[in-house]
Amino acid sequence: MTKAIIIDDETHCIETLTEKIKLYCPYIEIVHSFNKPQLALDYLDNEEHPDVIFLDIEMPVINGFSLIERVKKLDFKIVFTTAYDQYAIKAIKFSAFDYLLKPISKDDLILVADRLNKENNQPNFDNQLNVLLQQINQSQNDQIKITIRTSEGMIFPYVKHIIRVESSSNYSTIFFEGGKKLLVSKTLKEFEELLTPYNFLRINNSHLINVNKIAKYHKADGGTIELENGDMVEISRRRKDELIDILAAKYPSFLL
Repeated sequence: MTKAIIIDDETHCIETLTEKIKLYCPYIEIVHSFNKPQLALDYLDNEEHPDVIFLDIEMPVINGFSLIERVKKLDFKIVFTTAYDQYAIKAIKFSAFDYLLKPISKDDLILVADRLNKENNQPNFDNQLNVLLQQINQSQNDQIKITIRTSEGMIFPYVKHIIRVESSSNYSTIFFEGGKKLLVSKTLKEFEELLTPYNFLRINNSHLINVNKIAKYHKADGGTIELENGDMVEISRRRKDELIDILAAKYPSFLL
């Protein structure tokens, strides 16, 4: 018997999924259900783990992705449930987690349940989770635009098209894909505050780089980053450890 937990902030979704599992998947036993993510976290951190959790993505305060980041030990399978988020679904598929699209159909549920029942080997959850979170961040970043005020008005570039930002006193030069660059009256500190949430890192006093645009890491002479456009940027000693940690998390074989 496969022991399962359902986590969903909407009680009617828990009730519907529970009923369908009882009807169509008799080899799955629902041992607990939670409509508050924090209560589910407390349970997962202190009680015996189930074989699988059916986990809603869109929940207030703690969403499904944040919840699995916070679980101390991932030793159970995860089936995400979601009503719409197309970027989340793309990321889930890429990272090899299972998912059910709401409203959950009988046929989809049976297919997922059969896969759960047949899989004997535990997947590598750490690698799965790392891939999932990278894909979620990438999907989100692909859609993000920022506002930059210029002498002629305002422009709205996609974050993903920015390769690096270089400071020059109270001005900054933005380097875009395709060789375009733009000088604006904004300090590097302001750009650091704006772009750091989107996978940008300040690697010395005058440079902020898009980590997704790193092409090579050169160890010689203290460390240099080569970006996809061929630009070379030195890594300050103070920022080197932070950059290495980011690269190691992004690329699991980096430290091998």
